[in-house]
Amino acid sequence: MPLCTLCKTIPFNLFSSGRKEQCSLAHHENVLALEASAAAGCPMCAVMLGAMRRRADQDGHLRNTFGKPVDLSKQVQLRSTKFGQQWVCVEWADVGSLRGIQVPEGWEDGLVAAPELSESSNPSREVGTLKWWLRTCWEGHEACKKDFDSSYVPSRLVDVHGSETGTVRLVLTKGAVMEDKRYVAASHCWGLSMPASAKTVAANLDQHTTSIRIEDLSRTFADMIEITRNLGVRYVWIDSLCIIQDSRADWEAEASQMAAVYSNAYVTVAASGSSDGTGGCRLGESKEVHVGPADLTWEETSDDQNGVTSSARTIRVFGQPNIQTVNVLMQDPLIKRGWTLQERELSPRVVHYSKDSIRWECATLKATLEFPWEDKLPFNMALRAFDMGQIHPQEEKATYYDDADVQKNALVWYEVVERYSKRSLTKQSDVLPAISGIARYFAKQTGDAYHAGLFASHGPMALTWKVQGEWQKEAEKSERSRDYLAPSWSWASVKGTVDWFNKRDGSRPIDSTFTPEILEMSTEPAGNDPFGMVVGGRLRIRGLFVLAAALWREEDNLQADERSIMVTGPDGLRKVGNAIFDVPSEACEVVFCFACRREEEYGWIDALALVPSGELDASTQFKRVGLIRSKDKSWWEKAHRIEITII
Repeated sequence: MPLCTLCKTIPFNLFSSGRKEQCSLAHHENVLALEASAAAGCPMCAVMLGAMRRRADQDGHLRNTFGKPVDLSKQVQLRSTKFGQQWVCVEWADVGSLRGIQVPEGWEDGLVAAPELSESSNPSREVGTLKWWLRTCWEGHEACKKDFDSSYVPSRLVDVHGSETGTVRLVLTKGAVMEDKRYVAASHCWGLSMPASAKTVAANLDQHTTSIRIEDLSRTFADMIEITRNLGVRYVWIDSLCIIQDSRADWEAEASQMAAVYSNAYVTVAASGSSDGTGGCRLGESKEVHVGPADLTWEETSDDQNGVTSSARTIRVFGQPNIQTVNVLMQDPLIKRGWTLQERELSPRVVHYSKDSIRWECATLKATLEFPWEDKLPFNMALRAFDMGQIHPQEEKATYYDDADVQKNALVWYEVVERYSKRSLTKQSDVLPAISGIARYFAKQTGDAYHAGLFASHGPMALTWKVQGEWQKEAEKSERSRDYLAPSWSWASVKGTVDWFNKRDGSRPIDSTFTPEILEMSTEPAGNDPFGMVVGGRLRIRGLFVLAAALWREEDNLQADERSIMVTGPDGLRKVGNAIFDVPSEACEVVFCFACRREEEYGWIDALALVPSGELDASTQFKRVGLIRSKDKSWWEKAHRIEITII
């Protein structure tokens, strides 16, 4: 349908992200006129009106930021901020938002499915777009296929052949004849409402290999089965159905295969917008779903020595109730769960079913249902760690301070751990198993040795993690589990958000006097998986060791988990640094300080805060309780260089 007279006058630069000033454009004289134009067939007016309706409250009223009703008789305006955001306004009140991206030259909507103007989901368009993304990736993205093993299949898969009759079945793949080994991998939140019939246990294993009624599964599983069938793929891997849930041995064996399951999937379907199995993988009639599209086209002519030439630029516009933020993907429930980090990081291709859109990511392309050719905005603050930095093979004896590849790999690993530690686990005992797939993949790529969340080649640098204090918005109060999860020198021993102060300082010169020698780093696995649970671990290390007081002083303006490190001087106690305790309840007044590194340029010293382990006949055995930071190296002059063991 043609644009109305007013929409034809919208300037191209209204949707420019490079604007340096705000711009406003008067539109229809009131909302009634906007409604009439939309009813007459103007797609842009329909998009603007749809965004406003999404913004309205349950009674259908539009309200301004102060909660007062908007006067619909006032002028409708389009407003663009200098940050490239577009608002629909009535007088001065923001009542909806727009987002427009230029359509690339040569783009054909028929590649995916014609984007009809709509305020609700369009299943045929969704399937068509997903098929196009998959075809584009498989046929043209070499970077997305470099580690793919087409011969791999998980030990069990759900066969969706015949699912149109209402049933599927579990297939044991060993020895099975499979003409097409492609499979879809599912990523979802279990929640608290997982039906018993959606789990495979020893008692129903035989039944599941014969038949599983789709109506007995969760809505999310039913949707994933339908998506798999629509893609022309026969198999889907769903954890609760493909792992025997009441068998510890089977769980450990299958958990050790997570890296292979997700890294070799045809595509991973993520129910990102659902906190449990009831949400499904569909957009439905949610208010967050985009309204649109409307295409705005500007004809341009140029006159040169070859004569007059003409060209056209088109902006595709969708409406939403509110401005889309750059961290929109991070707000999805699935992104907040611990197990799902490795599912996303390891998958070569992921399609996210969020509440407001369907999003695609692979190593080469980031896109959305609205802008299938490319849409990077939702991923700007949510790039996968493996997309941010390449993992490099390492020389066998390479170490952090003498090898640039080790430093680059460490930076990627620390980014993974920091993101992981912000996520939630239903069972804290899963802290190592839930990241074991990434750890196994990382070890395979680098050839490095892995111990309870740390890699050996990172050396003392790996030990300098800290727990973010309660003042950090993203951090929750840290705690250490009563059950043994990891040695105290591993971040996995603490429930809390962790980071590395100095993770980007690898190339800076260090003072080798403060660098300890790691004599032994070892862990004892709880089972057969060296990347899974552990029941013990020890670190034998030789370096500078000194005693200090860790005191709370009102004048130091400390956080709950901090103490001032004090040593004796000529005039009594003097402050030389701060201790950040891993768990506030473990704060103590006397700590043993063990130096880990000193960076020469700025002089920062990182040291472990230790306490005796308390075991008999273990005078040189300690446990970590925190990290010390200091710029004063004079107090280390009285330190002794000794060998200790940290457990």
